[in-house]
Amino acid sequence: MSDDRWGLAGGDEIAPGLTAVKDLGGGTVYEAWLAFDERLHAPVVVKVLRPGHVEDPASRAGFDREIGLLSRLAHPGITRVFSYDDEAERPYFVLEHVDGP
Repeated sequence: MSDDRWGLAGGDEIAPGLTAVKDLGGGTVYEAWLAFDERLHAPVVVKVLRPGHVEDPASRAGFDREIGLLSRLAHPGITRVFSYDDEAERPYFVLEHVDGP
């Protein structure tokens, strides 16, 4: 399952208002993208559930758990969750982008 990808490339629409800029990699369950959020007018990180995990109950539970935990935390060292869509064809959540080295 870890090799399955959505086939996104820079310039593609991840979801309405979210344009892929750069593939940041990811793990076995998610693809991570640097993206531009048209509503925020800012770069963000978008984590997208990989295709092979969309229908997997354990992956969906982990997706919901991660969003729930991150959205309740407030600390300068933790990126904020701006939005999510767990009903989209490609379930995703949008995180604050922190520029680094």
